[in-house]
Amino acid sequence: MGGSDEYLLRENFKMIDADNSGIISPTELQRALGSHGLLFSLQTISLLIKLHSTRGTGTLDFSEYVSLNNFLEKTQSEFAKFDVNKDGKLGKAEVFRALSSMGFGECDSRAIEEACKSFDPSRENKIGVPEFIALVLFLTSAKKT
Repeated sequence: MGGSDEYLLRENFKMIDADNSGIISPTELQRALGSHGLLFSLQTISLLIKLHSTRGTGTLDFSEYVSLNNFLEKTQSEFAKFDVNKDGKLGKAEVFRALSSMGFGECDSRAIEEACKSFDPSRENKIGVPEFIALVLFLTSAKKT
């Protein structure tokens, strides 16, 4: 991580840490992500934290925040790469390609298809960035158990 990258991450961390406690709580993270259009339930936020927290406290310190930030950037980048028509949605085939690119190619295609349905609230066979992040988070969590 370059010096300017770390500086920006530290500044972002401080802005998210509304109570200046040196850690980011689930509600602070939910508020920050929501302000960028990533609307997640507290349950999803808690899972995000759980997968990136090494301390098991249900909060994020700076290094854990960096890990979470890397996960979000990578996931959003993969989404953008496979959103060929740039409509902000991935169809089923695009989701499969993106997931395969992210290392989920060995997952059972039927299971992925069912998971996709669960993360498609509009039932239009397309998901946006927040749903894609939640799907990747779910699959990552399932892989670790």
